[in-house]
Amino acid sequence: KRLIRLGERLIERIPVVTSIYGASKQVVESLTGSGEARLQDPVLIEFPYPGSRTIGFAMGVVSSEAGSEFVKVFVPTTPNVTVGILLLYPTEKV
Repeated sequence: KRLIRLGERLIERIPVVTSIYGASKQVVESLTGSGEARLQDPVLIEFPYPGSRTIGFAMGVVSSEAGSEFVKVFVPTTPNVTVGILLLYPTEKV
């Protein structure tokens, strides 16, 4: 762990490399579940238009002020699946 922290401190001193490393680290953490936002379960949702379906990843549940619950769904895009769209769907539609 000390060696990794030392390496990260060295990387943080290099301006261009810092942004690339930071973004890469966030992607890896989200895919492996070691960070706060992690991909939980694959889900089938109606997207991008009514009648069509796509696979996304549930990333938790959020409640509105009115008391409705929504599932946060991450839909990866191509050609880079580390980038995508975050959508909110009522729990009964996921």
